[in-house]
Amino acid sequence: MTMEGIDIEQLRAEVLRRHDLALGKDDPIFASVAIHDLVLGHYLERAEKSAAELERKGAQMMAQEIAAVKTAAETMIAGAAKYLASEVQSASAQARKDLVTEVVAALDRRDMMQHASDAKRSADTLRLAVFAGVGGLVSVALVLVVWLLAK
Repeated sequence: MTMEGIDIEQLRAEVLRRHDLALGKDDPIFASVAIHDLVLGHYLERAEKSAAELERKGAQMMAQEIAAVKTAAETMIAGAAKYLASEVQSASAQARKDLVTEVVAALDRRDMMQHASDAKRSADTLRLAVFAGVGGLVSVALVLVVWLLAK
């Protein structure tokens, strides 16, 4: 005889073995076991429903947080790109100004070769400033992407 997965004969044998107490098949204690089984089943079902609802709400909250983090990261990347573009533009303008100054000075002096070399260095500096700015922007973007992926 069984009650939803509970083997009554096994229970009777175990009670007899442990306590030297023989229970009949129709002992009222088995009605109590059946009632407990029903009540526990009811509460287990409620707990499972609650757990499923919590899981759904948790997933929803996580999706909202991920969206907020992505928005913040996009704002940070845009701000960093704008700042780096401004810095590169400023460095370019200064390098251009320095280059013009060097060229004018070179034309005014007899040692034109020395000034041409200085102008080349200024142009190289301009190129380096542009590459550094672009490299900085790429670095910031990579750091933010890695940060987002780590979340």
